[in-house]
Amino acid sequence: MSDIVTIRGFAATRPELRALPSGVPVASFRVASTPRWFDAASGTWQQGRTNWYTVTAFRRLAKNIAASIDKGHPVLLTGRLQIKQFTHKDGSSGSSAEIDAQSIGVDLGYGTCIFERGVERRDLAPQNQSEQHPEHAEPITRNSIVRMHPETAPETEGDGPARNNAAYDNNGVHCDNDGTFEHADTRTRPAAAGTDSKAQAAA
Repeated sequence: MSDIVTIRGFAATRPELRALPSGVPVASFRVASTPRWFDAASGTWQQGRTNWYTVTAFRRLAKNIAASIDKGHPVLLTGRLQIKQFTHKDGSSGSSAEIDAQSIGVDLGYGTCIFERGVERRDLAPQNQSEQHPEHAEPITRNSIVRMHPETAPETEGDGPARNNAAYDNNGVHCDNDGTFEHADTRTRPAAAGTDSKAQAAA
């Protein structure tokens, strides 16, 4: 089975960036998607079964994912879905859902982010050792800012945490006390209102 799908969910693992023997960068991580809806009759949120996906991306998209997405981030992605069958060691059969990603972004329904046009960074370029042995790829430094505010979640529909559920999202990922995820080099923060831009540049 192979088809183009759009998934809304949360990054369940930190993306891992490696290099194929040819030197092509490849990133992979897990995404959990749990449909949720508001039941007007009972006045409560309901949720369905969580679906798990292994997401893979290549080349520039792979590098950008590794530099931008972290565990717990809400994501929207589009890609080619493949259902793969396999056999366990005990002889039983199983299946896995894998997505070859074409596009990935942060779900702004849960917070804000700062966009930075893609540039080639030394910390993202595959090293010779990683090209020869992808399993030894070095961790990636993340320079983007993503703030997640669960209190901004939709009240009547969605796949994520309900309003005022600031402690955990529906995949059990812990938030800060203020309900904020932040993974950032603080030097990339925008200047506060009224800050002299020249003084900031000089600093």
